[in-house]
Amino acid sequence: MQGIQEEAAKLIVAYSGEKARDIQQHEMEVVNAWRNLQIHLDQRKGRLADSSDLYRFFGMVRDLMNWMSDMTRQMSTQEKPRYVDRLCCTALRTSTLHKMSVKLTEFKARAVTYWWHVAMIKK
Repeated sequence: MQGIQEEAAKLIVAYSGEKARDIQQHEMEVVNAWRNLQIHLDQRKGRLADSSDLYRFFGMVRDLMNWMSDMTRQMSTQEKPRYVDRLCCTALRTSTLHKMSVKLTEFKARAVTYWWHVAMIKK
């Protein structure tokens, strides 16, 4: 663009009168057309960036919808995850062992008392 303006300036100096005005008029038309083109390019860049953002957003929404669908499907199945079963079994086993240990201790304590009473009766 700058080269066109420099050449136009040289031609305006070289020619005078009506030709100089025609050259100047054509230069102004080219400069205005260039400015309009730049404005349209900037607007188009903005619209393209907006479209790109929109499609990226739609992609993220699609991925999240797929993820939610997968999570819903997993939660609605009858099978429980294995690690949950293991945790429940381990906790149940620990609780049962603790109860058995308490009962055994109680049984031993009563057995000692029982055998002491039996021994006293036999005497």
